[in-house]
Amino acid sequence: MLRPPRRTIRTWIELVPLSEIHRHWPVLSCRCFTAEEQHELSTRPAATAAGFLALKRALSRWAHRRDKPVGTDESHFVLTHHRTGAPRLVSLPSGMKQAPGELSLSIAHSRRYACGMVTQMDDPDE
Repeated sequence: MLRPPRRTIRTWIELVPLSEIHRHWPVLSCRCFTAEEQHELSTRPAATAAGFLALKRALSRWAHRRDKPVGTDESHFVLTHHRTGAPRLVSLPSGMKQAPGELSLSIAHSRRYACGMVTQMDDPDE
């Protein structure tokens, strides 16, 4: 009997309290988001900004573990939304190659917290 190839799945999760967005938005907006992201987030609830920040922090952790590149803090990842509302990664930090395998992005939030999650499934043939 043939077994499917074994795949490795890795996940990076970050939580951001919505209170952090409410208290520190002027600093966070300039430090962590591009002008385009700030414009998009200006029309959305604080939970959306907290979700983007949590996802950017998870992406930063993913990048540090993967390549250990210089300059991979949250400001170096640019996000937007698909038409469906799902988060979409627009660009990676300068000099960083596209992720090997499958990379999945997810945001969830409650009334108090936002969660950003990056999941990578490695291709066994790579």
